[in-house]
Amino acid sequence: MTETTPAGGAGGRNQRVDDAVDALRRTVLAVRDAWEVVLLFVLVAPLSALLGSAGGIVGAIGSAVGVYLIGARRPGSVERGRASNSLGVRIFLALLAAFVAGVVIIVGLLLLVLPGLYLGVRLYLVIPAVMLGDDGPLEALGSSWDRTGGHVFTVAGVAAAILAVSLAVFTVVLVGTAGGVDPAIERVLNDEATIPQAARTLVSGPLGAAAMAVLYNGLE
Repeated sequence: MTETTPAGGAGGRNQRVDDAVDALRRTVLAVRDAWEVVLLFVLVAPLSALLGSAGGIVGAIGSAVGVYLIGARRPGSVERGRASNSLGVRIFLALLAAFVAGVVIIVGLLLLVLPGLYLGVRLYLVIPAVMLGDDGPLEALGSSWDRTGGHVFTVAGVAAAILAVSLAVFTVVLVGTAGGVDPAIERVLNDEATIPQAARTLVSGPLGAAAMAVLYNGLE
């Protein structure tokens, strides 16, 4: 992929748009081929929704395992060797890396929204850097920063598309189960949106894991 070409691509589209669309296409194909990742989130989604705020940890573990499973389907994608960390250690280190990245992003959001969003894009690949590249938590921050350099639009486009789809699923399921817009709003205010949240995770989980694996391998 290339991010710096300003000229229009096929059909007159900007090359950066083509790159983002191509990454999304490969993300969808990766989910289609990785049935075990979909099955994983069939288990993760309801558990994450039921646990409330603590469910974020379950979701992060699911993402880490999903990235690993998708990466394992491509020969050479997962860094292995005598000194390589086990899957369990990688999951633990990925959670640490995601936590550190989250703190950095939150600080950026508190200072100014746009810098926070930019940091979110540049640190989008910390989990695959650990799960596939076998990086340590701090090393993963640098790896993500390096790989996303020059590809900010592509990464942001993929992340935004997945967010839009997951929000659409959440809204449709919420309104459908509540029986209308007003009851749906009331359920959200009362924190009674377990089923819509599970549906959202069931969609965003596999897509997010696939996107991270695809981008990590595709932005080398």
